[in-house]
Amino acid sequence: MKFSRFIIAVLAMALFLIFGDSKAFAAFVVTPMEFHLNVANNDSTTGSFWIRNRGTETISLKIYVGDFWIDPDGKEAFLDPGKVERSCSKWIELAPEELELKPNESKSVRFNLSVPPEKTGTFWGMIFVEQTNKPTIKTEQKGRQQFNILSFQRVGVRMYQEVPNSKKGEGKITQVTVERNKKDDSVKVSLKMENNGDVLLRCKGTVEIRNEKGETVDTVIMDEFNCYPKAPRITPAFSKAKLKSGQYTALAVIDYGAEYLVAGETLFKVNPITGSIDVVSQSQQVAKNVKVSPSVKDNISRQANITKNNFVESIKGAWTKITRAFSGLFRR
Repeated sequence: MKFSRFIIAVLAMALFLIFGDSKAFAAFVVTPMEFHLNVANNDSTTGSFWIRNRGTETISLKIYVGDFWIDPDGKEAFLDPGKVERSCSKWIELAPEELELKPNESKSVRFNLSVPPEKTGTFWGMIFVEQTNKPTIKTEQKGRQQFNILSFQRVGVRMYQEVPNSKKGEGKITQVTVERNKKDDSVKVSLKMENNGDVLLRCKGTVEIRNEKGETVDTVIMDEFNCYPKAPRITPAFSKAKLKSGQYTALAVIDYGAEYLVAGETLFKVNPITGSIDVVSQSQQVAKNVKVSPSVKDNISRQANITKNNFVESIKGAWTKITRAFSGLFRR
């Protein structure tokens, strides 16, 4: 999440360079945008988040609760309160539910979350902050093109509540598929992860491509993802390795915080004439869950940290270039 918000910040600065006026951007910001709570049954907790008006006009806001759901392919759906089986949205009370913010003014919103008795596992919901007054249409000129911008903003604060001492269920890789990605000719490896418990699983892992000799041709660090209770999650990894014709194994290894890792694999071959990818045996598409040594688990964490550090450095480099260009606007 932190990395996603950082990307949004970079894109916002890029748009600033295009239009040259901060009025084209979001009118308000909310911090923090995610809470992870551990409240016992028959107990409650309070918390707060801040809203700041970054615009030049007074804005009216309403604050309310809702639900969200993640489809197997990772797409989000926003729903009314109580529509999700493991929703905690109806446990939340807000104050205030409406407010006005003058330019550059900040105010806090408090919430109280009360957990009913006899609950176990992870529950989730969303607190929405939505602009209700009609924003002024802003006209921006870029070269010969003119843009009229009318933006209604809504921001969601994610709420995760895990009852203490809830037993974590078992995560399983139930399918691994391999195909050629038509967009850039990379190798797309998709794994299907299932969570048979009541606790949200936070997953990270790798995908290895091995040749017929068992040699590792490429290792891809997967983006971290959540696997929700009693729900499958399909997540991809993309290898840019130039695979020659022959037979290969795609091995997916996932760490979801258990004592051991889980893994699944499938066999595929690269056609010597067309370069297309064919599954060797349909029966081997269903991955076998295996135990992986702790040393491999440590390696996954280490490689994931290296990837994150490289990502941050690349974003810092891009941010430096944007900042220099931004400064150049004023020197002109």
